[in-house]
Amino acid sequence: MKFWILGIILVGSFALADLDSGHYQGVDSSGLSCEILVGDVSFENGVKHPLNERVSVVVNGQEWSLSHPKVIDEESGKVRFNHSYFEATISTARDGKFGAQYLKMTIDHDAEPHRPKEYIYLNDSYRDSVSSTKIECKSLVKR
Repeated sequence: MKFWILGIILVGSFALADLDSGHYQGVDSSGLSCEILVGDVSFENGVKHPLNERVSVVVNGQEWSLSHPKVIDEESGKVRFNHSYFEATISTARDGKFGAQYLKMTIDHDAEPHRPKEYIYLNDSYRDSVSSTKIECKSLVKR
């Protein structure tokens, strides 16, 4: 019985989000300023579990809903998550050209409350690689 109660406490503690919302600024690989606005943390279907955790962010004026990536091991029958970052992918279609955008926000778990450490933004234009972009924003600090 003690282990069951301890398990509930541990599951509850890892599922609760303590990500510090706000405006963060960093530097990209060209030395230019880059930023991310971290908004609300919510849980899909009201279930407080890291696989349901969603973080709303804004990068370059575009709103995103990020989630922890799923880590699925079919062989061992495990469905887990990577708690180190949040990510999202959006398909794009402009003027008959297809592509995708990707955003990955890495979390600093050493900070309390947790905060974003860096992000990577990709805009992949499938048939026009010249139009594709990549932004790596590092050393994020809260403004």
